[in-house]
Amino acid sequence: MRTVNPVHYFTGGLVCCLIAVSPVSTLGRNTTNPYQLYTTDPHTVALYHLDEQSGEIAADASGNALDAAVIGGQWTTEGTFDGAIHLDGGAYLSLPESTLLTAIDSTMEAWVYRESSAVSAVIDAAGTDIPTPTGRILRLDELGFVWATVVQAHVGWDFAISTTAVPLNEWTHVAALFSQSEQYLAVAVNGIVEATTSYWPVEGAPTATVGRALATDDYYLVGKVDEVRISSVVRDFEPVAVERSTWSTVRVLWR
Repeated sequence: MRTVNPVHYFTGGLVCCLIAVSPVSTLGRNTTNPYQLYTTDPHTVALYHLDEQSGEIAADASGNALDAAVIGGQWTTEGTFDGAIHLDGGAYLSLPESTLLTAIDSTMEAWVYRESSAVSAVIDAAGTDIPTPTGRILRLDELGFVWATVVQAHVGWDFAISTTAVPLNEWTHVAALFSQSEQYLAVAVNGIVEATTSYWPVEGAPTATVGRALATDDYYLVGKVDEVRISSVVRDFEPVAVERSTWSTVRVLWR
């Protein structure tokens, strides 16, 4: 794990550790197909369709009663699937505290409609201990590249960065995959795994937010969010072979 000050875990150069080999579209192929409405399964920790259109609660469709508080967001009918929520750079969703968010393996994913080039958190489960958070984050950098990040207080951080940038004013599916059991993390854009790296086991924090970082400089998302899902498993994306220069063999991600 990189030994850097965790307070700076949203900064750093754009350096991908691994290269994806011949990625294939997942459209219509498996349960992580992002182009269809998600349904609850035994691995669903929290699922937000964000179709409410009014009120200060985003209902959790997982059955785990993790309804999220809507802090300042505006409901909109212009989602990927029906409704969505618009975040203006100061608004976010706050999930209730739950040990379900600390699953050994997890996938964080959402549809995002990015309206600003600011660094922004999509889903943050890194805890509120400032300046030494510990946990997992799915976020976008200022160029729109997707980061899957783990940070451990007083130790450092590891990350995987997409090779595809999320464009402005366009719906894009982003996902971060965290395997503590196999000690790797990966990032996917529109259902295609683009990068992965190894990391020391770091659990998610028992608290999480959508559209805002829990520590450091907040990093609010400006834009719309739809179909937010957190799972207690590394989701079954299309198998993609990836190779790291320090590895002697090609690692294939598939589950």
